[in-house]
This record gives sequence, structure tokens and C-alpha cells, in this order.
Amino acid sequence: MLLKLVLLYLFLGLCQSRQEVVGGDFPSQGVIYPLKGSTNNLYKGEVYSDLHLQENHQLQVQRFLREPPDQTAKIGEQVTLPCRVENKKGKLQWTRDDFGLGQGRDLTGFDRYEMTGSDQEGDYTLNIFPVQLEDNAVFQCQVGAARGIAPIRSRYATLTVTVPPEPPVILNGEVLKVTEDRLITVECVSKAGKPAAEITWLDSDNIPIHLDVETIVEVLEDGKRQNTISLLRRKARRSDNIRNLTCEAQNSAESIPSRATIQIHVEYAPHVTLQYQPHKLQDGETVTFKCSADANPSDVTYKWYLNNQILDGKTSKTLTLSPLNRTLHAAILKCAARNKIGRSEETHTLEVMYGPSWVVEPTDQAGQEREQVQLICLADSNPNPRYSWFKDGDFDNIISSSSNLTVYLNLQAQGRYTCRVSVKGFSGLERSAQVLIKGKYLRNFLSPNFSSKSD
Repeated sequence: MLLKLVLLYLFLGLCQSRQEVVGGDFPSQGVIYPLKGSTNNLYKGEVYSDLHLQENHQLQVQRFLREPPDQTAKIGEQVTLPCRVENKKGKLQWTRDDFGLGQGRDLTGFDRYEMTGSDQEGDYTLNIFPVQLEDNAVFQCQVGAARGIAPIRSRYATLTVTVPPEPPVILNGEVLKVTEDRLITVECVSKAGKPAAEITWLDSDNIPIHLDVETIVEVLEDGKRQNTISLLRRKARRSDNIRNLTCEAQNSAESIPSRATIQIHVEYAPHVTLQYQPHKLQDGETVTFKCSADANPSDVTYKWYLNNQILDGKTSKTLTLSPLNRTLHAAILKCAARNKIGRSEETHTLEVMYGPSWVVEPTDQAGQEREQVQLICLADSNPNPRYSWFKDGDFDNIISSSSNLTVYLNLQAQGRYTCRVSVKGFSGLERSAQVLIKGKYLRNFLSPNFSSKSD
């Protein structure tokens, strides 16, 4: 009798346990928690006796044929998360961040979600269209317990939603005015990208700029999107004037980057160059100098200086000197140009070509036999003159090519010496002088311009 009572008690407990398994449905929405310490993914409230475990072992087990993989999608695109189940017995639902989406295929309350496929095929694929930022989450396909069959859960599938950043904006405006050699900071912002936009700076030749660039990333309140701020610091140069700087922003959600451009206007003091015509300056001719000033702003005033003395009334960009003469050779001409930014100047040393003129002419010389006398022949010209010495009218035989001629006195050395001065492009000079031995030979060779000390 006692044995019958024990068996009856076990039978009633078994019926109660099976009733709990059959009634173990998912909540319409919410988180499903496994039992603490559970190793077989049983849901709360699902209790199995040893007898159930024996029966479950004998029944066919429900399992996944296909589980959802991790995916990345751009906002607005369509995503398909596959889920195929073999021998499905329990009720199936999808979860997003462990929040149940409902057990029916219509997924009421989630208009962008649809469970496709058929029960016959065991296909419970989840389609999401269009993808929104809130879909950036982890998804899981879950199948609940049935009579004698344990519940199962797929792997977590991470859906990463990318968002194109807003087009970049350069906060300095469309035009930046700056003075040469000043340090400038150009700021470009691209907002609300996921992931954060990568910003690249390009010069006017579309060459990337890598130096002196600082990047700052700010996370928005939603914790998902980010603003990117890029600061370009550089010294303004004259060559940057009327040239562009381009900010290019892009993240993985875009195939083509967006751009913003700013034009740099650099103001700078005049940079002066001197030009003149003709290029070869010659005595007696006229020359015109032109002072070219590259300046911004271009409102420039001019002043001219000769050997640091201002030339009164000369305030245009051209200067004419006429006629040129030898006194202007090696003179320093200077043009000074000024605008509101500053002043600069350029100098030129004049090189005037002119013919020879006497500095020292050769004169008659006399001395004792075996002494030496010196004949000096010196002229000024540009280019430098060439000297040629001849004796006794023999102009086919040059005896010296220096300006000074030293003669050692003997009977053969006496005679008439001629110095010729020549400069290419100009008329030459020529002077002669007598060289004599004092004493008995002197009176035979005296020339009208001869002078010497008495014996």
C-alpha cells in the first residue's frame, strides 16, 4: 500500500512538470533569462525531472542549420539575418540587444522588420529595411522549449550600422585673408559620421598635406555618431595667394569623399626686381630701368636712389639715364617700392662700357749705361685696356704686353719706344718716348719732349 502511494506521488509530480514545459512560451516582448548555473540554456520556469531527461534523450533534438553572421550595413540599406532550424518544436523569436521582438512572423510593432521563409522549410530569416541607427545592435534567433525538448539560441550576430558624415564645413569661410609670414589655423568640421569621418587636407595641386594637422573626434549624445574636427596650421606664404585649400571628409559608409574649399588671400610687401634696356651700357648712350614690384595690395609707390642719394621727382616705376658716361660706372642704382604692408628694394651696380683715356703717358727717359729706366703707360677704360710695346717703329714685333716697361741701358737698348692702348669696340691710344744713355750719346738722340737730370 505504501509503495502505491509513493508511485502515485511521483506520477502527479511528473504531470505537473510536463505541464510547465508545455506552457513555457516566450513573453510577447522582453528579455529572456536562462536559469542561473544552467548549462543547457533552459529558460526560467522550465523544470525537468530525470524521467523528462530520459524522454528528451529519446526524442529528436531541435537544432540550427544556419545562424546569423555579423554584418555591416549603411543606414537606409536592407539587411538579411538568416536563421534556419531543424526539427523546430518550440516557439521562435528574434531578439535585439536581448529584447524580444515577438513570436509571430508579422512582428507587430516593428514595421521595418519582417520574418521571411516558411515553417515547412524551417526558415525564419529576419529582413530589416530600411536599416536605421537603432538597429546598430546584437541580434539572436531563439527557439523555446517544447515537451521534452530543450530551448536553443543562435550565436549573437552584431549588426554594425554605418552613417555617412555630413558634408565638411570650413569654419573660416570661403575666403581667408592673411598677411605674409603670419601663422594661420584653418578649421574643418564633418559631423555625425559613424564611424567618425577621416579628414584629409589637399593643396591647390590636390597633393595631400600631412604636416601640422591636428584631428579631434567628439562623440555625440547618442553614443554612436561622432564629429570630426581637423585643424591645419601653417605659415602664410606669398606663393599661397589666390590658391585653394581643400578639406576632404569620408568614412566607410561613402565611396566618394565630400569636399569643402577655402581660397587663401595673402597680403604681402612688394618683392622688387630690376630690369633694364639695353643690357650692355655704353658711354654716350641712353638706358631705361624698370622696377617691377609683385605686391598685394598692388597699390605701390616708388623711389629711386643713385649712390644712396634720392633722385628727386623720380617716382614712377621706370627711370631713364641719358647720356651715360664713365662717371656712372660702378655707381649703385636702387629702386624702393612700398605698399601698406611694407617696403622692399632692389639695387644694381652699373657697369658702363667706355673707351680708354690717359692716366699716365710714357715720357722720355735717360740714365747711365748699365742702369735701368722705366716707361709707364697707363690708361682707364671698361673693359680693361690691352697694352703693346714696340721699338723703333717695328710694329710687327711686340716686345712687352704690360703697362710698365723696364729698360736696361746699353747701346742696343737706346731708341724710340711706342705704347699702344687698345679696347675692343673703342678707338685706341698711342704714345712714344725716347730711352737714352747719358753722356756722349745723349745729344744725338734728344727729342723735343725729353727732360732729365743734369749729369
